[in-house]
Amino acid sequence: MGSRTIQRSTGGRVSTSRDFQFNSRHLRRESAAISDGWRIRVYEGDRAVTAVAYTVTHDIQADGSMASMHLVNELMTLAQADVEEVRVRLIA
Repeated sequence: MGSRTIQRSTGGRVSTSRDFQFNSRHLRRESAAISDGWRIRVYEGDRAVTAVAYTVTHDIQADGSMASMHLVNELMTLAQADVEEVRVRLIA
């Protein structure tokens, strides 16, 4: 399964997602803009499959951007790596 990145805006909410496969499961890591920053979760279909959510505030994101860091992308990469390296377990 090839990965794909989707950016969308629905109801004023901006999100980006990328598909990946782990243990024959088709998963998606998604970043969504929230009122005070960004939230990153791992999903299978429409259901979150980890008990972990990664967040970054707009202020911290802006600080990172000034240092050429793309914190939302880095947290999305970390969310996938945590699943693949079994640091974060999948919910049945």
